[in-house]
Amino acid sequence: MCPKVGAVREPPIQALSGKPLLGICVGYQILFDESSEYGQHNGLGLVSGRVVPVPAGRTIPHMGWNLVKLPEDMDLFAGLGKEKHFYFAHSFYADVTDSQAKIAYTDYGFDLSASIQKGNIYGTQFHPEKSSKSGLKVLKNFAQICEGTNS
Repeated sequence: MCPKVGAVREPPIQALSGKPLLGICVGYQILFDESSEYGQHNGLGLVSGRVVPVPAGRTIPHMGWNLVKLPEDMDLFAGLGKEKHFYFAHSFYADVTDSQAKIAYTDYGFDLSASIQKGNIYGTQFHPEKSSKSGLKVLKNFAQICEGTNS
């Protein structure tokens, strides 16, 4: 028997119950409403936006180190300053339309959304686990966010 439409999405959303969530790379992309990677697919819809291909004329996949502009009010980047390099590996990116989301950008010939924060939901298109000391600081900051919520 097939689950009803939305049944697969509902338990993860209910399970959050205010707990912090961090999506990395594809985990970041699934936070959005929909993706056009390998056809049209629904995301979790936790953050408004669509996952779309990196525009033509850019190297695809986008792999390597990019400088990310870090908004001061994003908890993941506490103690990292105004900008840091992070490691990226992807061919699609999130076109964020959520007015409630804080967004960090990198320049890839256009403003590519590198990270978001919306309430207790966090995401990075880049790989913090491959991003040296700056990436480890992002993961440490997320662990501290989790400790602060008794999750």
